[in-house]
Formats: sequence, C-alpha cells, structure tokens
Amino acid sequence: MVAFPNLEILHLKKLNNISDIWGKNYNNNSSLGGYNDAGIIVFPRLTELELCDLPNLIDSSYGSGQPNSCKVAFPNLVQFNLQNLEVNLEWMELGRDDSTCKLKSLSISYEKEKQLPYTWKDQLSNLESLIVKHCFSDMLKSRCFFKELKVLQVNKVECSTLFSFSVLRSLQQLQELQISNCTLLEEIVEDVTGDEASSMVKNTITLFQLKSVVLEELPKLRSFIHGANYELQMPNILSIKVTNCGLSTLFTCSIFHKLQLKALSVYNCKLLEGIVADEKGFEISGTDDKIITVSGLSSIILVDLPKLRSFIHGANYELHMPDISSIEVTNCGLSTLFTCSIFQKLQLKTLLVYNCKFLEGIVADEKGIEISGTDDKIITVSRLSSVILVGLPNLKNFIQGTNYELHFPVLKFLQVKSCGLSNLFPLSVFQELQELKYLMVSGCNLLEGIVVDGRGIRTSNSNDKIITLPELLSVELDHLPNLKGFSLAVSYTFNVPKLYNFKVHNSPLLENITSLRTSTGLVKVHFEWNKWQKVPALNDFTNQNNKTLDSAKHQPLEASFYFFPWSCPWAY
Repeated sequence: MVAFPNLEILHLKKLNNISDIWGKNYNNNSSLGGYNDAGIIVFPRLTELELCDLPNLIDSSYGSGQPNSCKVAFPNLVQFNLQNLEVNLEWMELGRDDSTCKLKSLSISYEKEKQLPYTWKDQLSNLESLIVKHCFSDMLKSRCFFKELKVLQVNKVECSTLFSFSVLRSLQQLQELQISNCTLLEEIVEDVTGDEASSMVKNTITLFQLKSVVLEELPKLRSFIHGANYELQMPNILSIKVTNCGLSTLFTCSIFHKLQLKALSVYNCKLLEGIVADEKGFEISGTDDKIITVSGLSSIILVDLPKLRSFIHGANYELHMPDISSIEVTNCGLSTLFTCSIFQKLQLKTLLVYNCKFLEGIVADEKGIEISGTDDKIITVSRLSSVILVGLPNLKNFIQGTNYELHFPVLKFLQVKSCGLSNLFPLSVFQELQELKYLMVSGCNLLEGIVVDGRGIRTSNSNDKIITLPELLSVELDHLPNLKGFSLAVSYTFNVPKLYNFKVHNSPLLENITSLRTSTGLVKVHFEWNKWQKVPALNDFTNQNNKTLDSAKHQPLEASFYFFPWSCPWAY
C-alpha cells in the first residue's frame, strides 16, 4: 500500500466511474493521508485540490446519512476548484478559524442551487479569489469580511440583493467584480436603513482598488452604484461592461465625473435611457457650465439600447472625453451623437454607427455655436481615420449643418451604407481629404452625388479647378438609384493618381463620372458583363464609350486591378 502523506497537488477530472473518493470504509484509508486525534483524515501538505466532472460520485460527506461517512481536513490548502459535482461539502474542513485557514482561491460550480457549508463562514476571510456558480451563502450579507479578496465572480445565484453594506465596504482589495445570470437580482447592495444608515458618513462606499466590473444577464437589476441610502465610488475603475440589465441609467453625475474609466461597453439594455442620470442642481466644482470631463476614457461601445436618448449631454450636464479614440453605436435611439462643443475637442480615431433609425445627425446643429479661432465655424477632427455609417435611414447630414462644417484631415477609410444622405461632401471638405484611401458607398436611395459645390473652395490651381486626392486607391459605388454623378460640381476635375479600383453597380442614373482623372497607366475596365478591356485612362475611355455605357446602365462598370487589399485593417 502506497501512502501519500506528502501529497501536495490532487486533480481528479472526467472520471465517469468513480463513486467514492475516500473509500466506503475510511478505517482502511490511512494510506491517503493521516489521522488526527479526532479520527479525521488529514492531508497535511496538500495545497491544490481540483474535483471536476465526476458524475457518479456518491455524497458520502460527513453528516450525509451515508454509512461510514467521514471528514477530511486540508490545513494547508491554498487553491480549491470544484466543477459539476452535486455533493455537499460538509465533509471538508479548511481550518479551525481565519488564523489557521490558508485558502486563497475558491472556485465552485454546481448545476443546482446549493449553499456553502455554514462552518466555512469564519474560514474565508483570507480569500483572494472567489468564483461561485449556483452556490451562494448568506455570508455575503453577514458580518463576514473579505479583507483580502481581489477577484469575485458570481454566476446564477438566485437572490434579490447580493451584499450587505458592511460586507461590500470590507472589499477594499477588490480589483475585479463579475456578476452574471442572476435573474432575480434587483440591487447589488442591500439598501441600508435605521442605525446602520445613520452611522455612515454620506452613505458612501469607496472601493479604491476596483479596476473592472462586468454585469451580464441581470434583467431585474435597477440599481448598480447608487440607492436610496448609499453611493458606490470607484475612483480607479478602468473597465465597465453591462449586458442585458434592467438599468435606466448607469451613473450619477457626482460619480461619473470622478471616474478614471478607460473602456465602457453596454449591450442589450432595453430600459436604458441615459448613460448619466441628469441630476437637477448638480454642480461641478470649479466650473459654471456643468461640464463633466472623463479624461481617461478611450473606448465606448453602445449596442441595442433602443430607449437611449441622451449619450453625452443632458439638461444639466455635458460630458467631455478628451482622450476618446473609438466609439461604436449600434441600434440605439439617439437622434444625434455629439454637440459641436464636444465633437471639436475629441481625439477620436474610429467612429462606427450601425442601425440607428432615429439618428438625424452625427453632430447636433447648435444655434449660436462658436468655434474658437475661426470665423467660418469649421470643426476639425484631427485624428479621425476610419468612419463606418450603416443603416441610418434618417441621417440627412453627415459633415455639415447650418452652423458648422466638419473637416477630417487624416480620414483614410469611409463606408456609408443604407443612409438617407443626398450627398457626402461639399467641395471645401472633399479637397482636404488628402489621406483618403478607401471610399465605399452603397444602398443610399436618396444620394445624388458624392461631392457637391460649396462655399470657400480652394484649389491648387484656380484656373484649372483641379482637386487632387493623392492617396485615393479605391472607390466603390453600389445600389445608388438616384446617383447622377460622382461630382455635381461639373466645373471641377478630380485628380486621383493612385486610383486602381473603381466600381459602379446598379446606379442607372449615373452620367457624370468623367471628372475623375487617373494617371496609373493601363487600367482594366469592366463595361459589360464579364468582358474586360485594358485602357490607358478611365477618363478618356468613358468619354469615348458613353453610348455603350448608356445602353448597359444596368450592368456594373468597374475599373480595377485584380488585387484588392483585404488585409487592410479598414477593409471589412
């Protein structure tokens, strides 16, 4: 018989035939470990225990009613992982109290709701990681404190509140909080009343170490970081993700303006009306215009928020995000995304907007807007390089309004699909797109021209009225039934020396494409179905073949090399 008094790691996984770990007669099992004076099996050096997927394991725990049930002690256990077992844990002894229990990491996943052993209540305060599924203990609402806990993940726990105020306040080392699939959960914190509430200063919990929060599939959740008698401050939070929760707002102004948030993602919250609650009487110290500045925020994703009406401004506040680099908005109820005063201060690099049927403008056309340093109210977004606008039927204005005009000097990729625009650019904006490489426009039924004449046009040669786009590589125009020409400003010619891919498809009214001039040498032109012809210049070819093209307007016109840069990071 081989003894294991020095066993340090024990993993039992996917053993379908095992029914008993310790044996039916524990008196013969001294080989597994050793006995203490109370007759308990002891694994004196075991530090890591994993029991996973043992479907036929019989509950032979201490006090289970099974014959020869036993208790097993792990005085030096540091990590315990139990997955997909339906046995109770009354047989397991971790230590007499906090001073003897060394457990740092506990992960337990049941298929049906179970309670942690009551005897563990005084043995878990040294935990650094706690992950539970279908396993809950009232210790999260009791006086048990988790002063060392860094990671907490709670999954499929059926309760209306998770923490008592005192327990949550004890989580001063907590860095990661994840709560998911708790269908009955209404509040994260049990709202305090009576003596406990009256004894707290400003009813505030501050978790200084918390870096990441994930809330998923909590359809009844109404309150996250504030309630009637408390407020949760997370001054160093970096990432928040919220999915399918019943929240109407995420933050109060007083909380949001103190965050160091870098990434915010919100998905499928059908009741969400605002990111920040519009608090009456809210005042930001040191400012008269109630501006909230979140200086570290770099990424925002908002998906499936049909009731969202206000994103970064309200009656009593305006959000400034000077470090934002990426914004993605999908299927939200917004009518505009930005005010002029906000948009001109962004460091935005990527803007993606999908399927927002109420969106009328990217930037709200504010009366009386004044852009500092200019008389013509031009807003320059100096870092924006990629824009995708898809499924915006009410979008009538993209880059200009009555009181402003948007310039994107480093824009490289633009895709517009199924939007309500009648044109994309005024000439004054288009001539500034010196880094534009890819232009894709499709499914815009009202679009008549890509470029229209505008005020203040400046060209490098005023006599020739030639506008050069030195980096433009690819233009694709598809399903544009009212497109009359690439440019409705017929007196201008566009020099695109690097153009190698030009496609036109299902645009029956297209007449004026001859204002595009290339200098790339031989170009393969597709002017009838599956017939290609090499021509020296697209402009000359279209001039000479107007009749042929007119008779085949229902066929695609393409001028292209076979190579297309699918590896390009914007080409999706």
